[in-house]
Amino acid sequence: MRLYPLTALLTCCLVFAGCAPEIEIANPDLPWRTESLAIGNASFEYPTGLIRYEKSKSPLAYQLLGENDRFGILVVAGDEQIGGGYASDMIDSCIDSQSRVGEMRPIQIGAYSGVQQDHRSRDNFGYRVGTVIVLESDSNRLVFDISYLELFEDQLRPVYERVVGSLSCDEQVEPIEALAANAARP
Repeated sequence: MRLYPLTALLTCCLVFAGCAPEIEIANPDLPWRTESLAIGNASFEYPTGLIRYEKSKSPLAYQLLGENDRFGILVVAGDEQIGGGYASDMIDSCIDSQSRVGEMRPIQIGAYSGVQQDHRSRDNFGYRVGTVIVLESDSNRLVFDISYLELFEDQLRPVYERVVGSLSCDEQVEPIEALAANAARP
């Protein structure tokens, strides 16, 4: 028996009754960390309450997830030499055409250029809203998918905006050997 719809219904009732559970990562007093990727000298901030789940070492891929999967960050970094449609191909693999919100926007962060696509999709707990950011330089590729459960937008939108706003890539691009150093970190 699946309890996801029942859990979502109960949570929805609590939110509308004003008794929604506190979300730890939305606490403004909670300390934040800076995650630094050796590839591309990329970095971003995130609340300390997120748990890291490794997906792969080459290319480097991992997720940072909040309690009950209410907030998440997916990070993929590598040096694959992929043809011209890399950015749109990555966005297609992260989100389907029905969940896109608005148009793909070009972005520039440091030495990286790419695109950003907002999305809204349904999962077992309700609707997730977020953005996929795909960045490329001459030798490296970075993908970030940052999303949260829409049901908790009041609490999680400020967290989402801070994470997205903190994303940076230095002008200097590190060689891919830095991948091993980054993957070896705990």
